[in-house]
Formats: sequence, C-alpha cells, structure tokens
Amino acid sequence: MLKEFLDTNLKAAFQNQLKDAYKPFVLKRTINTRNKQTDQNVITVDTFNSSGVFGKFNSEEVDGSNILYTDERLLILQSQLSTIPQIGDIIANKRVSSVGKDPADVTWVLGLRSTNGLE
Repeated sequence: MLKEFLDTNLKAAFQNQLKDAYKPFVLKRTINTRNKQTDQNVITVDTFNSSGVFGKFNSEEVDGSNILYTDERLLILQSQLSTIPQIGDIIANKRVSSVGKDPADVTWVLGLRSTNGLE
C-alpha cells in the first residue's frame, strides 16, 4: 500500500513539477548465447523505453571504486521500467555500473559510467 502511494505521488511529481528533469531514455541489454545446433554465438539486443531523472552522486556516495566522481546517477520509478536493470546494460551511451533501490522498493538508483565509445 505504501509502495503504491509513493509510486503514484512520485509519478505525478515527475510528470508535473519535475518534468524538466524527467528525461526519456532507452535501456539496451546485449545477450550473448550459444546455439548448440550450429555452435555459433547469437547476439540479441533487447531495448526498454523509460524515463528518469539524471543527476550526480553526492560526495558521501562516491567511494572511488563502485561509484566514481565522474559517474552519473539515474533515478527511475520501478513501475516505469519493464525489466530489472543489470550491471552492463547501456543507457545514453553509458554503462550501468551499479544498481540499487530505495528501502520502499519504489525506485531504481543506477550508476552510469562513460563507455568512452565502447559498447
């Protein structure tokens, strides 16, 4: 019940008061599997459309290894993303380097790290 209440209010805030900060994005996930019949690698790219708030991590969150000063923070309502984000996914040409969620299980908090053009 609390989760639905928070989700509804955050969704309204993102779409109204915070609409300038609420940006669309595409999450890309590359899946590499082996076809046992042909013994060939099969690469599949899944895409998921969503929106979120991009920003920076505060200095207390930066630890120099898991979260770097140059990492970008992305806040996503869990109800607005049809998959569970994974380390290695690509968003806005950046690699997901960390995945977290809030204690109420309403939002995803992702760390995005530059890929330097390498995906």
